[in-house]
Amino acid sequence: MTITRTLSLAFVLGIGLTLGCGDKEDDTATDDTSVTDDTSSTDDSSADDTGSTELSFSGTVTLTTTEDGAVVCDLDVDLVGTDFTGNCADCDWAFDMEGSAISEDRSSSDCVPYWQLSYLPYSYYTDIFMGHFPAYYGYYGTYYNAFMTGYGIDYSYYYYPGPYWSFNVYYDGSTSGTFSQSGGDISWTWDYAGYDYEDAYYYYCDYFPSSYAYSVYDEGTSGTSDLDCDGLILDVWTFTGDGNTVNLAIDTVGDSTAFDPHFWVNDGDECTVAYADDSFDCTFEPAAYQCPAITFTSNDGEEYQVVVASYGSCNGTEAEYQLNLEIESGDTPTLAYDNVDADIAFPYTIHAEGSGTITGL
Repeated sequence: MTITRTLSLAFVLGIGLTLGCGDKEDDTATDDTSVTDDTSSTDDSSADDTGSTELSFSGTVTLTTTEDGAVVCDLDVDLVGTDFTGNCADCDWAFDMEGSAISEDRSSSDCVPYWQLSYLPYSYYTDIFMGHFPAYYGYYGTYYNAFMTGYGIDYSYYYYPGPYWSFNVYYDGSTSGTFSQSGGDISWTWDYAGYDYEDAYYYYCDYFPSSYAYSVYDEGTSGTSDLDCDGLILDVWTFTGDGNTVNLAIDTVGDSTAFDPHFWVNDGDECTVAYADDSFDCTFEPAAYQCPAITFTSNDGEEYQVVVASYGSCNGTEAEYQLNLEIESGDTPTLAYDNVDADIAFPYTIHAEGSGTITGL
């Protein structure tokens, strides 16, 4: 098992991102119809179906994102589109946006511009496309008056180069976007607000070891507490290091309250330095899996946190445990925070606003 962070805005935009640790579902309500059928592909070696007159596009888009009230991305992009020469039988027009570039960047260093809204390439999304469809026939249904973003990918990553029309900026009935066209002039917006969720008291700074210990470590000091069976709350214990080896284990205390526990250790710099799961057979076996233990060398005088959580597999409705600590100093673990929320919610917003002119219509 591992511990997870969820990225709801990645889901909304149709990006597959993960950050280490076991899956938790995102509670954010999203507009599933923003993400369309990305299995539809066109062969860019086909004849141009958009007409004999070559089209071009020029315009600008501003992308602004915030996380927890702080601006992350704030940039202007000069958009340059060349007439898409591949097969696009169902579209009014489509452009390859490879000439687009950032003209002004007011973003923080953490900004990664969403390719769906900035029209800038990202990772193996090597080509970005803009197009309009009177009707787009996708996996989830038909989208009318659809202003869409597509992508092409390198042959080494996929059999077909694309484009794959995967993201609806606007379609009739959309609640997130707007789109208008008058002759060759077009304008659009896209807005979304939601929440990202992050594991509380989990601080990834660098690689740290998983469990390689196999003992209950019950010859030192201990403390007892309880948790929920669903992994929605945590207990946070503290102890002080003495510069020597520390042995830690979580064990069950009764048959009816047995469950599948796991825990991790944070140092004084708020970095997670150890993680334990499924190390030895619990004294009272849960419905599945084992109990966790770990051994590591502590820093003298440094305060450590031991964060205990449940992976479920409860025998009953309650989850009770004992934290065992073996340390030469004889320090006793202290329950610093009891039954705290396992997830921290961070609000985020995404706003894109663009306009431009199609030449040759």
